[in-house]
Amino acid sequence: MTPEWKMSSAQERRKAPRFECQSPRECPVDFDGAAVGARLFDLSREGLSLQSPSPLQVNQTYHLKISDPKSGKKIPCEARIMWTRTDEKNQYACGASIIQMDPSEKMDLLDILYDDWKKIVLGKN
Repeated sequence: MTPEWKMSSAQERRKAPRFECQSPRECPVDFDGAAVGARLFDLSREGLSLQSPSPLQVNQTYHLKISDPKSGKKIPCEARIMWTRTDEKNQYACGASIIQMDPSEKMDLLDILYDDWKKIVLGKN
């Protein structure tokens, strides 16, 4: 189910679909080498959203490391925060534009999330 904070006019401006990191999969996100308890919520070819226990600055660029949910490998990603708000769990929900991420690693991560989405939405294995 899409959280209330995800319903925004930003969805109409997206060029690529986003795929959620479905539970029970976890995609922890580190900031500038520090584990801060953030997690990836969704990912597309051009952007991502995440939940963070601490606020992030809009228009600030962060160096992230997203944990691949299958291998645990930390995938580097440079992203600029485009919006932030508090979600229903009193955590900070943030949307970001991807500035730099290895294309093959991004596609690997998108493939994992897409396969999860397909299983849930389409009922396929």
